[in-house]
Parts: sequence; C-alpha cells; structure tokens
Amino acid sequence: MPGNRSKCVSFKTNEGSFDYEKMSSSATDLSEASLKTSSPSHSRSGLLEDMNSSERSLDSNDRDFETPDNAKTLSEYLLRKDEIKGCFEEEDDNGSDDDDEPFDDDSCGKYKITKSDIITFLCLVVSTFISWLAFSIMAPFFPNEAHRRGLMDIEVGIIFSLQALTSTIVSPIVGKFIPLIGAKVTLVTGLFLEATGNILFGYCVKLHSKTAFIAFAYITRILVGLGVGTSVTATMTINAKTFPNHIARTMGLLETTAGLGLLLGPVFGGLLYQLGGSSYLLPFVVIGGLDMGSMLFSLYFLPSPKCKAVESGSVSELLRIPWVWPIAMAAFLGSACLSFLEPTFSVHATNFTDNAFYIGLLFMLISGSYAGSSPLWGWIGDTFAMTRVCLIIGLILDSIGFLLIGPSPVLHLPSRLWIICIGLILFGVGDGAVIVSAIGDMFKIAVKYKLPEDIRTYGVVSGVFNGAYSLGTVFGPWVAGGLLYQEYGFNNTSQIMSLLLLSMAFIICVSSVVEHHWRKRQNRLGKRVKDLYNVQTDNAIPETVPLFQQPKGKKPSQES
Repeated sequence: MPGNRSKCVSFKTNEGSFDYEKMSSSATDLSEASLKTSSPSHSRSGLLEDMNSSERSLDSNDRDFETPDNAKTLSEYLLRKDEIKGCFEEEDDNGSDDDDEPFDDDSCGKYKITKSDIITFLCLVVSTFISWLAFSIMAPFFPNEAHRRGLMDIEVGIIFSLQALTSTIVSPIVGKFIPLIGAKVTLVTGLFLEATGNILFGYCVKLHSKTAFIAFAYITRILVGLGVGTSVTATMTINAKTFPNHIARTMGLLETTAGLGLLLGPVFGGLLYQLGGSSYLLPFVVIGGLDMGSMLFSLYFLPSPKCKAVESGSVSELLRIPWVWPIAMAAFLGSACLSFLEPTFSVHATNFTDNAFYIGLLFMLISGSYAGSSPLWGWIGDTFAMTRVCLIIGLILDSIGFLLIGPSPVLHLPSRLWIICIGLILFGVGDGAVIVSAIGDMFKIAVKYKLPEDIRTYGVVSGVFNGAYSLGTVFGPWVAGGLLYQEYGFNNTSQIMSLLLLSMAFIICVSSVVEHHWRKRQNRLGKRVKDLYNVQTDNAIPETVPLFQQPKGKKPSQES
C-alpha cells in the first residue's frame, strides 16, 4: 500500500482490537485505514459500529481507547465519519475486494430443504424412473417379434438406436432454449412426446407389411427420442436449479432411480408381454399410460419457477472452455461401455450357462451395483468437493472391470464365472462414479469460468451432458458391439474398451494438472495488472484521488 505510516489510533471493542493506521501527522487528510481484527467474521459494519461507539466515548470523556499524540487528527477523523461511512457503503454495494469471495450460507452446507424442494425432487424421480423403465422394456421380446416379421439384425439395431441418436441431436438444442420455454413446460412436453411415441410404437404389431412396419417403427422411435431428450435435459436442469450446491448428490439419487428402471424394465416388459398373449401392444400401451400419468403429476405438482424469462444459453460459450471436453468424453465413454455390454454380454455368458434367468441375474449385478453406488459417489463429490477425483477413480474401476469381464488375454486369467461377476460389480460401481461425477464437475467448471449461475447455464450444461451420454449409447452397440465385436471377439474388444477407459483417466489427470497451473498463471497475471492499475491510480490528478489514498509525490496540505 502506498505511503508511510507513523501514527496509530487503537480502539478496543468486544469483538476485537482494531488499528486505524494513518499517514504522517497531517491534520487535513487521512490517507489510509487498515483494519486488523482478531474475529474473522467481523465485517465493515463492525468498523462503523466501533466508529460510532468511539465518538460517543469521546463525547462522554470515556478513555477506553488509547489517545494519540495528535488529538486533532482523531477529532477530524470522527467529524468525517459520515463521509467515511458513505465510502464503505458504496464499496459494499459494488462488492468487496476482488480476491474475496462473497459469503454464502449454501457454500458452507447450511441448506434448508423446503416442502417445495421435496415435491420437485419427487416429480423428477417419478419421471426419471418411468423414462428408463420404458427404455429397457422392449429388450426381452421385441427382437424376436422383429425377426418373425423378416427384419435383419442391422434393422433391429437401428430401431433400438434411433431413440438415443435423436436424443443426442435434440438435447443440446433443448438445453439452449430452456430459459425461454421454461423448465417445467419443457419437462411436461417431453413426457407427452415420450408417452405418445411409446403408445404408437405398440401399434406396430397391427401392421403386416414389412416396409410399413419398419417405417412406422422408425418414426415412433424418433418421436420417443425427442421426448426422452427433452424430458431428461429438463430434469437435469430443474435438479441443478433447485439444488445448486448438491448437484452431484441429487444426481446420484436420480441415477439410482434410473438404475432401478433399467433393472426392472425387462422383468416388467416380459410380464406384460405374457399377460397380453405374446403381443407387445400391451407393454407399450401400459408404459405410455405411465408416461402420461407422470406428465399429469408433474403438470399439477411441480412448482413453477420463480424467475424472470431470460435469453437463451450459449452452447458454444460452454464448449469454448477446454476443460469441459475431457469431462464430456468421459460421460460418452461411460455410456458407450454400458451399451456395449447390452447386446454382447448375453452371448458371452452362454459359455457358462444357457439359463436366461441366470443371465438376467448377471445383468442385475451391473444395474444393482450402479444404482447402489451412485448416491455414495454423489455424497462424496459434494461433501468433500472431489467430483474430479471420483470421476478418475470411476474410470479406473471401469477399466479393471472390463479386464475381468473378458477376461483379458493379457492377464492370463482362467475363464471363471466368479471372476466375471467381480468384473461386472466393479464396472457397475465405476460407471456410477463416472456418470454422477461428470455432470457435477461439468456444472462446477461452467460456473468457475464465469458462466452465469442461472437456468441458462444449467440448461446448456444439461443438454451437452445428455447429448454426450446419448451419443455413447449409439456408439456402444454400433461400433463396439458391432464392428469391433465381430472383428476381434468379446475378450479382445473388452480389452480395447479397458484401454480406452484407462487412457481417458490419464487424459483427465493431465488436463487437471494443466488447468491448475494455467489458473495459477492467470491469477499471477491478474495480480500484476491490478498492481499496475493501482500505481497508475496513485499518480492520477488530485481531483480523482479516493478518500483513503494520497497521490504519490504530493505532500499533504498543512492546516494553518
């Protein structure tokens, strides 16, 4: 700080001791005041209170403070109290020091859950569960139905993948325009499209022409993809808007709900298929009805957002942050690995058992460990601010899991069922960490790099994340489960996926180190610019000098 200090006035208060240091014994201007307090929570309001109490003490001849040699300086300081108070109030309005972060009760974890928050989260849980239940309901019976109508495997694969492909395209667009449309309206619209698409898809069974069957199936799955992309993006946005300081934790609970939907979907679909007389009209009509019920539930109970309409968010602004890309790639890879196992692992499991029930139990190991571990990863990430660390650990666990599921030829492990079971559990636990931590870390990166902490950023981040996740759902069955699987077999393809996961963990580690050093360099550069600005201000003309800053080289005026 500029200037030399020589005189000091010390005030003793109940909250701490304060030293008001002054420039040389000038009787007209107080150039600088520095505050030193033993109470870290003391604010500028405490200083103003001490000034008031000191003035009262002076008037009543109370000597609880140490009187300086120059009593005239102290009296003039107190007479200018109102001017000093105005400067403090103006500084408080404009914000405190650039280096200080504003105090926020939520940042300390003191967040009170309201009834409205509980209702909101319940609506999100219901819509998430039904969406993922609908996603997995067709696995037990639709491939056989399609083959009976003469469809080839590639045509069946396209029908399965169209939903995810459409969701990949529509999610970033929806995330961009959520602030204009409204999160609640977006969620309700998505659930309506999803319900309509599922009900219409069930009526494909009424079409006897192969061409008409394929065309109608493609159209209805695209409609379902529009609904899923819209509703899931809105769900993530509402979750982030409602629980901004607990995103990873609440996302962990939502991922548990999604895992339960994936877990129960095949069982629920197979049961309805049998009850409907081996017709898949009943399963899709029922699931469409549940979607419609979820829409009405959200329409009636979901609280309307109490915020003004703002402009749409910017996807390009988010993607210009380089550290977002590794996180999005991790979400893509986690989704791709999970979707790779869906069409291929059942064939690999026939080496150990031909019983479809036991094969289903093996799949339940993935879904169960995924659903059970997701809340734990979310809690760790939010409580200890370790979303990036959890993400890296999850990728490593996924990599180890794939080495055991194969098992990898490099490890020379015997092909035993118990080894595969351990691999499936490790993969489920790791994938839960990847998905939950990726979305939480992406939100933190966006806010850290000065994107507005409002619904615009929440919508854009949700859209980009859901787009990356859905793209992985397309990549897994088509590329890994199709081309690589047919060329190299399950064991070698699992080894390739393990290598990709381990490489992704290494890339994120390197990017984290680079980001840390880059931010340190930017902070040092910013401090130099700030110091340079202060020097230029010190040498400005006297009329522009702030109250507490004496221009360098200018002697204080002497009062006659």
